[in-house]
Amino acid sequence: MHAVHERPTLRAVWFDLRLLPSFVAVAEELHFGRAAERLELAQPALSQQIARLEKQLGVRLFDRDKRAVELTAAGRAFLPEAHVALQAAQRAATQAREADAATERVLDLAVDLDVPARLLDRIHRFAADQPDIEVRVVRQHQGAALAALHAGRCDVVLGWARVPHGQPVRSQIVDSVEIVAVLRRDHPYAGRASLSRADFARNRFAMFSPVASADVYEWLVTAATGSQPDQLDIDHVASLDNGTWAMLRAAEAGCGQTLAIREAFEAERGDALVAARFSPPLFHDVTLMWAPERESQTVGALAAWFSETPPRAGGSPGQTK
Repeated sequence: MHAVHERPTLRAVWFDLRLLPSFVAVAEELHFGRAAERLELAQPALSQQIARLEKQLGVRLFDRDKRAVELTAAGRAFLPEAHVALQAAQRAATQAREADAATERVLDLAVDLDVPARLLDRIHRFAADQPDIEVRVVRQHQGAALAALHAGRCDVVLGWARVPHGQPVRSQIVDSVEIVAVLRRDHPYAGRASLSRADFARNRFAMFSPVASADVYEWLVTAATGSQPDQLDIDHVASLDNGTWAMLRAAEAGCGQTLAIREAFEAERGDALVAARFSPPLFHDVTLMWAPERESQTVGALAAWFSETPPRAGGSPGQTK
């Protein structure tokens, strides 16, 4: 007689789906403190949630000690499916809301405070072209806007290209702006038509606080100077609304040097300041950003409109990623 080898039967494992966001946050940050801040939870509460999930699954998801947090093999296997489950749940919620809204379509759009007026004009053109969509715009710093996006308080963020920190977003380049060096008229480099990144980095300069949007801050400082922020002499300027105005005034009254979007500088310049192009020129992409798990029909309509409707002057729509 031949031996019959039966495969073990896998029993169903039931666990609290509400614990998945906590697992994903820790898995992406690999740091309980940052994950807790991202989730707006106390760190002990987050640790308890992870412990409860591990107990329910019957596996250890993280190896952790005082210096590091690492995913175990079980954690690495669990992460992609956790993403899928969260995205499916969010899609189901989005579809339910859209079905309930029936003919009423609403798009909540958060726009960074320093996005130029011509980009707002494009939003108005979209609203005029899509009269069946109610477009509601709020202006706020990109860091706060992205937090609102991930919390489900807005549908899309119009802001700046960012390095991929934190929760994943889909993004689409819709325009581009030039960044210039702004100098007080008594600055040693004020007579130059252009300025190298190395020359700009040699002197103290004013910059918005990294608290407002750490990703954008890091990219912009590094792109303009060729150095990491902690290697530079920077005056951090607090601003509740007009960050460009605050930086220009700080340069005018203090260190004598800052960065600005060319259009914003020309609108706010005053007589005490001059601008110099970077050599080579420095451009910053303007992007639409949205959470992939909440990609509704209205979000798709906005992204498609920007792809099909080029800027009136300068810049060009980019690709979605």
